[in-house]
Amino acid sequence: MAKPWRFESSIVPVAHEFYSSTTSPLLQPTPITLSIILRCFIRSLLARDLVSYYDFFAKHLQQLHAQRIPPPFDPRLPSLIHDTFIMSMLDHSFLARPALRVFGDMLRENATTSTTTSTTDTTTDTTTDTTATTTTPHHNVPVHPAPTMFTYNIVLRGLFRRRDGHALAESIIGLMRLHGIQADRKTWNILIRGYANKQDIPSVVAALQEMEAAGFPPDRFTYRGFGRLRDQERALAMMEEALGNHEHSAPNHVA
Repeated sequence: MAKPWRFESSIVPVAHEFYSSTTSPLLQPTPITLSIILRCFIRSLLARDLVSYYDFFAKHLQQLHAQRIPPPFDPRLPSLIHDTFIMSMLDHSFLARPALRVFGDMLRENATTSTTTSTTDTTTDTTTDTTATTTTPHHNVPVHPAPTMFTYNIVLRGLFRRRDGHALAESIIGLMRLHGIQADRKTWNILIRGYANKQDIPSVVAALQEMEAAGFPPDRFTYRGFGRLRDQERALAMMEEALGNHEHSAPNHVA
């Protein structure tokens, strides 16, 4: 079990002594600095504190949003903190539901915002004054960031680790297809490993074929995931059969 990060008695006194003894002007922490510190703090939390701290965090985001103040996070990695919550929660099997709640907040908030934004964009007059133009984007900014490919990958990986998580993982894959999100190499490797752990040979073969069709050749992680199959010969036979059927069904091209 991870030890709690006692920053009040470790980092804070050191930082106070360092900055009180220096003559240089104090610098404001950048969004990257704040994100790193907050991410480390979340990773140090005990399982029982993760849900309550996320509730506190989400409430604070709501307050900033109500005041039209953007959260002080790295704009290049807007989902980093939410991803850290999900990753930390999925490290504990009994926190899968709260992790999916965080993921759901990201999905729901951005689905609502995108609909509102598109409606507003079609009804806004081009002669809107400068004040309205500068305040409208703040109003339409969602409270929670949109999930990234990394978000989807950590959710899938966490669900495939659970014996009862495969059905939920399939739902996440359906969401990706619904939103037109293209899987990357890491996604395919997660799927192949997850299906192989379940000994679902047809799904492993289908994922390998789709991965190749998407332009991703297998790497060592692909082979490592495939190696978890107990009946690898059957999987190879299915792949050869599918390849043969594809060659027979392909039209003949006359030169």
